Amino acid sequence: MRHYLVDFENVRSHGIDHINTLSAEDHVKIFYSTNSNNIPISLHRKIVASPAKVDFVAVESGTKNALDFQLATCLGYLMAENKNADIEVYIVSKDKGFSCLVTYWGKRNYSIHQVIDLSRKEEKAELKHPKR
Repeated sequence: MRHYLVDFENVRSHGIDHINTLSAEDHVKIFYSTNSNNIPISLHRKIVASPAKVDFVAVESGTKNALDFQLATCLGYLMAENKNADIEVYIVSKDKGFSCLVTYWGKRNYSIHQVIDLSRKEEKAELKHPKR
């Protein structure tokens, strides 16, 4: 099972453009704020047609990195909730600050990656970690 945590402030529409290629086993959480709350109609149609389970997470703004902190909290909850499950998690963002989460969970044998879009294209090779 794959989980995608999307930093929509960072990747915008490009980051979720491949949503129509996901399967019914995939789960996508799109984190957005008042700084990033518009989706073109063509992309909205892809989201609606996608077999993946999609949730929109409105970020409680107030601090500079509010979205990052809430995404990180969701990631920790997801890992605890699925500690015995075989899951893959993808943080969809170009924000290099998430690399510490990839390293932390990767060292604990979780399959976690940072990618730039839902096609799972990795921006940097050093973000790869072994699967559990």
